[in-house]
Amino acid sequence: MVTRIVLVATFSALCCSVSLGQELAHGDEHEEGGHDRAEAHGEDTIEREHAHGHPHHAMAILGVYAAGFPKGESVVHHGGVGLAFHTGLVPEKLELEIAAKAVSAGRHHHFPLELAIKKPFSLANRTSLSIGLGLVVALDVHDDEKGVAFGGGTSVELAHWYRPWGGFVVATAYELLYHEELVDKLVVVAGPVFGF
Repeated sequence: MVTRIVLVATFSALCCSVSLGQELAHGDEHEEGGHDRAEAHGEDTIEREHAHGHPHHAMAILGVYAAGFPKGESVVHHGGVGLAFHTGLVPEKLELEIAAKAVSAGRHHHFPLELAIKKPFSLANRTSLSIGLGLVVALDVHDDEKGVAFGGGTSVELAHWYRPWGGFVVATAYELLYHEELVDKLVVVAGPVFGF
């Protein structure tokens, strides 16, 4: 009788051990599976953020060259610097850009503020081409005279990201501004860009 009780107790203990081992193994598999899914989700998020070669927000520091073509006058060459902020309006489809520049040619100073909508196109991994259309308001200072010019423009921009946080951008734009007369401008910018 005692032997039978001992055998039953031993058998029950073995069954509990096997059941506990299976539960622990299942828990480990579930934990590993959850970890793998989390890593995959993180990689997918990174891929989505860089689907068109750039993060969701970016700030560029630009060197600027601008050539103005006044009616009946010689070409006016300007050089200067600028800042541009990009943010996504519709993920992977539309971007908003706000840019401020300061360029000079002798005693003529030009300070444009630009607002543009851009459409990005993916060319390769972390490389994109954007086509933009926007509005321009510019303060012109020539000697002691000041004036405000209004107009619009279109642009083409090429950006490549060496890292998720940094890359390089180059762009060209055509602008048509009015202040007493219409003036055509060709603008070329280039510089480092930082993502966040």
